[in-house]
Amino acid sequence: MVEFVFEVLDYRNGNRLSNVVTCMAYIAVQKPATLYMPENGKNIQDRVPLNEQFTWHITPSGATNIEYELIIKQLFGTSHPENQWAYSPIVFREVISPQNSYNYGAFSPLLMPGYRYAWAVQAKVREGTEQLNVLENSGLSEIRWFYLAEDCPLPSNVRADAPFGHLHLSWDGSMQNETYIVEYRMKAPVGEPVNYWMKEETAEPDIVLRRNTQEGDVVEYRIGAKCQTGTPFYGVQIGEFTIPRSDTIVDTNCGKEPERDTNVSTEPLPILKVGDVLTAGGGASVYVMEVSGSNGVFSGKGYTIMPKMFGYTKLRVHWTNIKVNIDYIVTDGVIDGDYDGEKSISLDKPANTAQANGG
Repeated sequence: MVEFVFEVLDYRNGNRLSNVVTCMAYIAVQKPATLYMPENGKNIQDRVPLNEQFTWHITPSGATNIEYELIIKQLFGTSHPENQWAYSPIVFREVISPQNSYNYGAFSPLLMPGYRYAWAVQAKVREGTEQLNVLENSGLSEIRWFYLAEDCPLPSNVRADAPFGHLHLSWDGSMQNETYIVEYRMKAPVGEPVNYWMKEETAEPDIVLRRNTQEGDVVEYRIGAKCQTGTPFYGVQIGEFTIPRSDTIVDTNCGKEPERDTNVSTEPLPILKVGDVLTAGGGASVYVMEVSGSNGVFSGKGYTIMPKMFGYTKLRVHWTNIKVNIDYIVTDGVIDGDYDGEKSISLDKPANTAQANGG
């Protein structure tokens, strides 16, 4: 509520020519629409039709005859969108009323990929044919922008297995994909908070996630692709895979001399970290708990999981100056089990180490 005071004065000499009159008035200035989606600065993948949803919050104003106009402008250069708004060309302008959303789909003008676009919503209140100026900023909302990226095909036909106890993923890529982002996490039990995504990047449509997983663990994963813009695009589907129990082939081959693969890489692994998983002779997985060394030569301690006939016991192991290639495969050296003189020491017992050939 605002109070107005009126009186008439002589312009030349300032003498009062009337009584003082006071009146009260209610002035209500309403907020314009609040933009919701797409979020500011979003990278939108080009597709036909685009099917991008624009939504905003309708501001209560007491007016029943309010209309909203969605405006999209193409931006040029790198200056801030608000600085370009006044003179940028309009590529889409349409009254959307009384809805507070619009699907930019098959019947909307095509947008050119590789450009930024600014968008805003103009709210107007009418009384008959007259437009009332009761909204801040003449009813224009904030100005947001998005980038329309060129088409970046998503990975397809994703396949998962766990030949050595750690998750192996492969998929079909595209020539337009420059790199792939693989995100994965342990699936949380029902009713518990979800775990954070862990991330790996690869240029090949194939990866082994060398994390410390156990038999029966359920791993969730999703795979995205990067193209020209460097922004990863993900599909909506999240896959999951259960790490299986040791296969019977390893059990039946226990004690036999493992076959050596002559086609393994000779490129040394630069760094080995705690939590990494090595592949030793015969395909056994060795989980790293302590490690030193670099450039393909490492010493350390860890454990391996014995086959089914031994109840899947975790056996302490150690190694000195073994050679490991870029694929985490042991190419030279011996991984020894820890013994107390008569039998192996499992992970939950103290170890009196004696040399025994475990390789």
